[in-house]
Formats: sequence, C-alpha cells, structure tokens
Amino acid sequence: MAAQLLISSINPGGSRWTETPIFWFGILIQISFLIFLFTISQPVVLIGVILTLLFGFIIIIEPRSIFLAITFVTFTVNSNTIGKDYVLRILGVNWYAMDWILFFGLLTWLIRYSLGIHTSFKKTFLTIPLLVFFFMLSISVIIGLRQGNVYQDIFADLRLYFYYCSFFIVLLFARNSEDVEFIFWATIICGIIGAIPEIITALSDSQIDALTGKRLFFTRIKGAHEVNYPIQLVASIVLYPFVRSSGKRLVLIFSIAISAMALFLSYTRGSWLAAFAALGLIAILFARHAHLIKGNVLKLIGGIIAVFVIIFFLDVFGKFTFENIIARITLVSFERIDISSLQRVTEWYSAWKDFISHPFLGRGLGFIYRYYVPGVGEVQQIYLHNSYLYVLSKMGVLGLISFLSIFILTLGVVNKTLKKLSDRSEIGLLLAFASMIIVLLIKAFTTWHLNTLTTSLYIGVILGVITVIHTSVQSNTHRS
Repeated sequence: MAAQLLISSINPGGSRWTETPIFWFGILIQISFLIFLFTISQPVVLIGVILTLLFGFIIIIEPRSIFLAITFVTFTVNSNTIGKDYVLRILGVNWYAMDWILFFGLLTWLIRYSLGIHTSFKKTFLTIPLLVFFFMLSISVIIGLRQGNVYQDIFADLRLYFYYCSFFIVLLFARNSEDVEFIFWATIICGIIGAIPEIITALSDSQIDALTGKRLFFTRIKGAHEVNYPIQLVASIVLYPFVRSSGKRLVLIFSIAISAMALFLSYTRGSWLAAFAALGLIAILFARHAHLIKGNVLKLIGGIIAVFVIIFFLDVFGKFTFENIIARITLVSFERIDISSLQRVTEWYSAWKDFISHPFLGRGLGFIYRYYVPGVGEVQQIYLHNSYLYVLSKMGVLGLISFLSIFILTLGVVNKTLKKLSDRSEIGLLLAFASMIIVLLIKAFTTWHLNTLTTSLYIGVILGVITVIHTSVQSNTHRS
C-alpha cells in the first residue's frame, strides 16, 4: 500500500514508472553509488557518498526535496567539509555535493518527463539575461585557453557560475507560493542547524584578535559560510511582520537570535555592513510602497531595536565591547590599515590594471592574479575579494554588464511586483528573498560570495523564487 502511494505521488497519471528506460537509468546510478561505497576507505568520503545517495533517492521520489538538499549544503554543512566529505574525484576532476544536486535535479525531470508528467518551462524575465551571461562565460573560456590559462583553473572559474543553473531547477519544480514558502523555511531551519555547532565551537575557547590586539571571549567563526549569518538574520527580520502563525514567529525569533549571535562571533566587518545596509534598503522599499507600511514598519523597527538591546546588555555584562568594533572599523581608515585590508587594496589595484590592459573581454577565465603585499610577500591566487572586479578583470566590461543585468533586472522586478501584490504572505516572502540578494550584492564588494562553491547554487534558487512569484502575479493579473 505504501509503495502504491509512493508511486502515485510520482506518477499521478497512473502509467507504470518501471516501464521507462530513464527510470532504470536512475536506478543504475544509485546501484553504482552503492557498489562504489565498498571501494572507499576514508570515513569522511564514505559519509559524503552515503548522504549523496540518500539525497539522490529522495529527490527522485519527491522533487521538492532538491530545495532541501540545496539549503542543506549551503547553510548546514561547514564549507571546509564540502571539500572533504562531499567530494568524489572522477576523471581527474573533483565532483562536489552541488554537482550531484544539479545532476539529480536533471535526472528527476527526465524521469517525470518520460512518465508523461510534463513540467512546462516558461520564458521569464531572467531567462535571456542568464543565457547571455552563460554565452559570455563561454567566450571567456575561449579567451582563457588562448591566453594559456590552465584548464583546471578555467574549469574552476566556470563551475562556480554554472551553479546558477539551479535557477532553472526552481522554474521546473517550484510552481506556486507554497513551494516558495517551503524553500524559505528549509533555508531558515538549515541555517539554524548549521549555526548552532559553529556558535558552540566559537564559545568553547578564547583568542587574541589579530587586528585589534584585544582578547576576545570566543574564537572567531571563519570560512565561506560567514555570509549565511547576515542572510538569515535580515531575511528573518524582514519576514517577521508578515507572519501570522505564532509558531512561525517563534522560529523566526529563534533564527534572529542565533544568526545575530553567529554574525557577531564571525567578527566580520563586511558581513555587518551587508546586514545593516540591506535592512536600510528594505526599509526604503517599505517607504516606497504605502500598502506595506501599515503596522509592519513598527514591527520591523522593533526587531532591529531588539538586536541592539541584546548587544547593549552584552556590553553591560562585559561579553561585548563597542571598543573592539570601533577599533576594527578604524583599522581601515586613513590613519591606520591592517594587513587584511592592505592585501585587499593591493589585489584590487592589481585586478584593475589587468582590466585596463584587456578592457572589453578581460583576461579570460582561469586567470591567476599575481601581486606583492608588504608583510605578506608574493601572492598568487585565482580568486579576488571583490566579485565585481573579479568579473571585470576576467570578463571585461561586456562580461560585467551581462552579469550585473541579472541582479539589476531582478531588483527592478521586485520593486514593480510589490505594487501588484496584495497577499500578506507573498509580500513577506518576496521581500525576504530580495533581502538575501541585497546582502550578497553588498557583501560581494569585500569578498567573492557571488561565485563561491556553495553560495552560487543558492543564488540561482533566490533568482528562481523571485521569478516564480513575479510570474504568478502576472498570471493572476491577466486572469483578472
């Protein structure tokens, strides 16, 4: 009986799913993973393969699970673990959890299509900008090859933007506001689960802050996931005024507390800036749309004040000091500069010179930045602490225009869609996901979070979610 219900959930049309060759191809893939398990001697890799196998099976059974998988690897799994537990080396290339998620998403669509469950793919406002950007990426690959850049480096640059293809997965499997809400709450829950162990680890020891020379009562949370905390904090605060369920409000309050604590323990200036700037821009969106103001602005302001009250009491009890924050901010002033900021300024100047020498199409993907930093020495790296300069130097002006058009168009559509929305839940979700994009766009000025191994996959999801809401509003408008 359970098996029949399972099959009917995949194939409501009633045809036999076992008669499709693509279904058996999916089973073959799963069997291959099972056989591969017996050849693995490293426990950490074994864990990753088992989880990949489970996620693959669940995604094929219930397509919406792919969003749970994406939020899991983005917000729960430590970024260092991604390079250990969740990696397989096949044909000389590392294949990460993100690659298998995209693969299982494609496989799920093929299976459902072969069963007659046709998921219509509609042209949206972002389809053409994304395809143009992917076209520019292909040109940058060719330029990189002509410049003599190493193939592995070119592939490393390319794959980070290829994860934006999760946008198309959202269009295929998220069809209504319920699916959008599922994605949001999966994000919040996975974010909470991922932040708690990081907080416990940070509070288990103390250290001297290398920049300020002050003793901290914790060890800093570091890594690529530092951007998750401002994303979760801002999105939780923004959605809170629109939630009516007391249970969901409690979850959001807990999320705000956890993400604010993790944000502080990360002690990252760029993340603080991104969080507060995003909240300011969202407040401006509130002010521009009169139907959002009634009762909601006070709740939004109340949430922000609550965060400052918590910080105040931490300062009173000696667990937090504004002196440390002020010291870290002044380290980037004209009076004094720290090594971290000096390296950023130096690499930005180096990237700018690379852009000047190849202004239209850049130096190509796979280009390695080389520069000298006093106190550090010669530096060679493929990444850059600024996503915009990164694109500008490797893909030129044309590449940057195609890249920025994706986000500018998205924010413009958010602004227009807010004028047409009347449903309280949809308004909150649209603003929450828009706030995530804003956090990432601001954070990208000081680091490369628009093209990191885990964040890129979720960026495609955010873009897809905003597209789904916009398409839904347009459809309702045409009907009326």
